[in-house]
Amino acid sequence: EAQRLLPSHCELSDDGTRLESFSSDGLQALVSVLPNMTFLTELKVNFLYNNGSGPDRARALAPSIANLVNLTRLDLSMNGIGDDGAKALAPSLEKLTKLTTLDLASNEFGPDGAKA
Repeated sequence: EAQRLLPSHCELSDDGTRLESFSSDGLQALVSVLPNMTFLTELKVNFLYNNGSGPDRARALAPSIANLVNLTRLDLSMNGIGDDGAKALAPSLEKLTKLTTLDLASNEFGPDGAKA
């Protein structure tokens, strides 16, 4: 049922707890369904960034992940979110109290982004 509501570039695990999204398009469709997916425990998002769009895409994603209260693993690696994207994500990440694994590798942010 839930898979039917997701954009075509998203894959939901059989048990419905893990979602993977790989697309440079369709981010708006993803952020529109994520707030209602509070049952997710794992989320991997790869926007396949190019042309410096990583920070803008991180800003678009940030509000939609704040309600994912059961999330234990979040993988946003290799998205080029930069300092501005990291700062935009920080308030939402603080709300994810069950989060035990956060992968932000290869996101091209420096000390300012890391402090966020």
